[in-house]
Formats: sequence, C-alpha cells, structure tokens
Amino acid sequence: MYWSGPLDAMFAGFRGELLERHVIFDTPGGYLHLLYMERNMQETLTLSIEGMHCGACVRRATTALQRVAGVRLDLVDVGSAKLSFNSEQATAGEIVGALDRIGFVAHIEK
Repeated sequence: MYWSGPLDAMFAGFRGELLERHVIFDTPGGYLHLLYMERNMQETLTLSIEGMHCGACVRRATTALQRVAGVRLDLVDVGSAKLSFNSEQATAGEIVGALDRIGFVAHIEK
C-alpha cells in the first residue's frame, strides 16, 4: 500500500496489521510519503482434536484458538480445526497447547 498525505488521515479507521514501515521522505507542510510493505508469514494448520462431542466443545475450542496471538480460524468443527497463523507470533506447539490446556487432545495432520 502506498500513502501520500497527512499521517493522521492514514491511520483513521485503520484496523489492519502493519508488519514493516519505511519512511520514504518528508515534504513541506507536514506531509509524509510512506511505503508500507506487508510480509506474508501465514502458515496453515489442520488439527484433529480428540474429546470434542458437541457444539459447546466447538465453542470452547474456538475461544481457546482465538486467544492465541496471530491465529486466524478457517473452520472449527467437532473433531477438527483448520486455521492459519503468523509464524512470528505463534508456533504450532502453542496452538496445540491451547487446546490441550482446556482438556482436548490435538494432533497436527500431515
């Protein structure tokens, strides 16, 4: 994304995640020309999850996975989950551990 304009206008309503920021140059009048580059550090993971039996189990697993930084859920169903995660914020072991801590046994599918 390339932005040329007042800095406060750029960030108004911004809800995304910036991974790198480079200031290119400053101009008279307080305008900054910024170049933002986003690296793709997403890895995908498919889990088989033992101990899930109902919708309440799905909600508990979903909540636990959403609390792991950098995780984006694609699908959580009885017995399985598909997700992507930022490898700089979380590891596969941390994701599996989040489910293990609430009483499920998660395994990474190959």
